[in-house]
Amino acid sequence: MSKHKAKGPAETKAREEVAVPAMDPAERQRRLAALAGVSQLTDVDTVEMRGERLYGDRAEGPLSVPDVTDTNTNFTVHYSNIQSTTGASVLVGAVTQWKTPDGTVYAVVSAKIRLAYTFRDLAEPPALQVLEAFANELGTHHAWPFLRERMRTIAGDLGVAPAVLPLRMMTKP
Repeated sequence: MSKHKAKGPAETKAREEVAVPAMDPAERQRRLAALAGVSQLTDVDTVEMRGERLYGDRAEGPLSVPDVTDTNTNFTVHYSNIQSTTGASVLVGAVTQWKTPDGTVYAVVSAKIRLAYTFRDLAEPPALQVLEAFANELGTHHAWPFLRERMRTIAGDLGVAPAVLPLRMMTKP
């Protein structure tokens, strides 16, 4: 029986390494809600789709579920730390590995999705803490269905049984 572990977002960071000072969680949530209210998702791009089947022959057909003991998915979230009143860009990535019973990595699939947002009527740029929360919560939530589809497509093209990414649930900080 295949078991799938989803981790993530394992890594959330600005494109340029910047120390993001702490903010009161209630204040961050209030500002995030306000930013979400003036935000519009304007573009979704696939910036990376990769897959590699390391063992086996595609002619043998898909690696069946009993042959896979583990799939593991890790997520990353990056955002532009350029504080702007007009918009933001978020990059969300996922990497899944399929392993055989002996622990050998059988296949690796990765995808990255870039999301572009515009902000309406924003008087001042959002704080870095709010941009980080925006990228982690909203960016990941918006990218999720695109990542799921890309990962399934690549796995199918490689001839491996697709790992189904779990549903993404929004959480409060």
